[in-house]
Amino acid sequence: MDKEQVFQPEGNYYDKYNTKNPIARKLMTGYFAALDSLLDMIKDEINTALEAGCGEGEVSFHVYDHFEGKLKLESFDISDKVIAEAAKRNPDINFSVGNIYDENRGVHNLVLCCEVLEHMERPRDVIARLLEQTDKYLIVSVPHEPIWRMLNMARGKYIKDLGNTPGHIQHWTSNAFKKEFKDFDCEILAVRKPLPWTMLLIRKNS
Repeated sequence: MDKEQVFQPEGNYYDKYNTKNPIARKLMTGYFAALDSLLDMIKDEINTALEAGCGEGEVSFHVYDHFEGKLKLESFDISDKVIAEAAKRNPDINFSVGNIYDENRGVHNLVLCCEVLEHMERPRDVIARLLEQTDKYLIVSVPHEPIWRMLNMARGKYIKDLGNTPGHIQHWTSNAFKKEFKDFDCEILAVRKPLPWTMLLIRKNS
C-alpha cells in the first residue's frame, strides 16, 4: 500500500451524514446549507463537475440534486467498496476508483473536495492537482480546528487523542486553511463556517 493511502479511510470513520443524533443532524443541515449558498453563487456557470475523494457519495448526491440532474458529474474515491455503494444509489453520476494524488480527470467547471484534505500527508500537492482539473471554481471543506476536537471531546469521543478523529493528520483554523492557497494562482471568493467546518469557494485565475 502506498504511504499516502495509509491515512485515507474507506468512507467516513463516523457516518455524520446518516446519523440519528439530532445535534449532529442539525450540524449537517448547516453544512449543506453553506454548500448550497456557494453553489448558488456560481450555478449559472457550471455544466460539469468533479468530486475528488467522494466517499459514499453524499456530497455528490446533494450537488447533483441541487442542479436538478442537469449536471455532468464525475466522482471518485480510493475505496472500491464505497464507490460500489455510491454507484448503486445514483447510476447517473459517474463513480469510479482513483487516488487523489495521481488522478487527472480532465478539466471541469467545478471541482469539489470535501472532508478530504485533513487526511492528506501532502495537502498542497492535492490542492495543485485539484486546481489543474478546473477551469473555473473549486469548493473545499475541512474541519475547523480546534472546534472540531472540542466538540468530539464534549460528546466523549477520542478522549485519549484529545478529540482528534482517527485519520485526521492536518489541523487548520479557518485562517490557517485560507493561507494554504496563497501561493496558488487563485482567489478565495467566499468563506463559510458552518459549525464545525471551514468551507471555501475558490476561483482559478488562469
